[in-house]
Amino acid sequence: STQSTWGGFTPQLAKWYETLKPHGLPFEIIFVSSDKDENQFNEYYNEMPWLALPFSDRKRKTQLSNHFNVEGIPTFVIVDANGNTINKNGRELPSTDPEGKSFPWHPKPVEDLESGVEVVQEQPALIAFLESFDRDTQETFVKALEVVAKGEKELAKTQDRDPVAFLVAKKEGRVSPQIRKLVGATNPDAFVAIVDLPDNGGYYLQTPVDLSIEGLKSFVEGYNNKSLTRQQLNG
Repeated sequence: STQSTWGGFTPQLAKWYETLKPHGLPFEIIFVSSDKDENQFNEYYNEMPWLALPFSDRKRKTQLSNHFNVEGIPTFVIVDANGNTINKNGRELPSTDPEGKSFPWHPKPVEDLESGVEVVQEQPALIAFLESFDRDTQETFVKALEVVAKGEKELAKTQDRDPVAFLVAKKEGRVSPQIRKLVGATNPDAFVAIVDLPDNGGYYLQTPVDLSIEGLKSFVEGYNNKSLTRQQLNG
């Protein structure tokens, strides 16, 4: 049911909502239910402080799910007043922006891998594994990543395609060791990979590693031009 799937997320989201609303941020949450029947919907919606699409409007529920490519729940999409998507991956916002300082929550050019892992599941993602560097060195390379990420986003818009997402692993958290294992990078050295889970788990390694703007730009161009060697994730 929706309730069991959203269980841990809804109280966190409700607390976030009730913290931000009194400060006058112009946003609203609308619950679109995947419950099995109206009784289940009513029971669950009673716990929510926001709006909901009527359960009976299954046609519009299906249209919204298709429009936003919803493949699992909970999904939390940020849209503007005209219905344009701002951020497809809002699920981490209650924990990453508890005070709403990043409103209206446009995606960062370079997301942290630990909080942005959802992006990797949905689109090709360049991931820079920088755990072995000190903070100052990491920030230098993140600035280079941001330049290339912004350029890729603009180019993708002109070519009417989804851009390659950009993420960085700054510490050995929960996610980075798993992806290192999947690509066979078991030593702690820095490396850069483009992981394409939607393409049946394909990935591409940058060799040699070059974290300069030109090096990163060339790597992304190689991916987009299909000139890189595709490898298959382990497991």
